Amino acid sequence: MRRIAGISAILVLAIALSFFNHRGIAPSDEYLYSFHAWQITTGDFELSPSAFHNRFGQLLPMAFFIWLFGGHPYVLTLWSLLSFLLLLVGLWVLLRKKGSWLPWAAIGLIALNPSLLRLAADVSHDLVATAFSTLA
Repeated sequence: MRRIAGISAILVLAIALSFFNHRGIAPSDEYLYSFHAWQITTGDFELSPSAFHNRFGQLLPMAFFIWLFGGHPYVLTLWSLLSFLLLLVGLWVLLRKKGSWLPWAAIGLIALNPSLLRLAADVSHDLVATAFSTLA
């Protein structure tokens, strides 16, 4: 029970800090990802040779959340936040047999990492790729 309470506390802290770092959608790559995810939900999406256009690992989950919750900026960053939480939980699961303090120290430090907190509140594929490649 203490483990669940501890990991829950770190996850809640990570969520709170990532929302504190939320600055909205910047008008560049983040806008393109958001626009293409919106196009997927409306059925207007067309394939193109653009490097930002066909990143379905980023676009399809975003489109699902837009379809489910609407196009609010917090919804657009939900996939990055969930990837951040997956990274924290996955590392805790992988490291829990290494010792009693190591998994807590690892996810605690990662949860407080300013770069990862910024990416968790951003429409970017960087944290999604980091989470899934780390856990692979």
